[in-house]
Amino acid sequence: MGSVVKVWGNADQYSLIFKQEEGGVWRASVPTDLADGQYACEFWAENAIGEQAYWSGILYIQDSRLVCIRLEEDPYQVVLLPERVEAKLENDRYTVIFKRGCCCAASV
Repeated sequence: MGSVVKVWGNADQYSLIFKQEEGGVWRASVPTDLADGQYACEFWAENAIGEQAYWSGILYIQDSRLVCIRLEEDPYQVVLLPERVEAKLENDRYTVIFKRGCCCAASV
């Protein structure tokens, strides 16, 4: 996709404002969800020529004091072209390993 120039999204009813930090890391703060610790999330990213990537899922938080979530590439790819829509499943799969204070993704 190339270098990302814009990221936006939602966590439950909250619109997230992402800011880019050193090293290309994008960060956003999410208000604490004390009701159920779950966030229905949607994230979009856009590069300089307007290509967009989309991710949706549910994030579960048990101890939000030291939460770090890292989104890594996954095996699903959707390519939207003017003349067709295509979805691909790549060979690699990714799993997410949650640790206290951080979330790490590993290829399996």
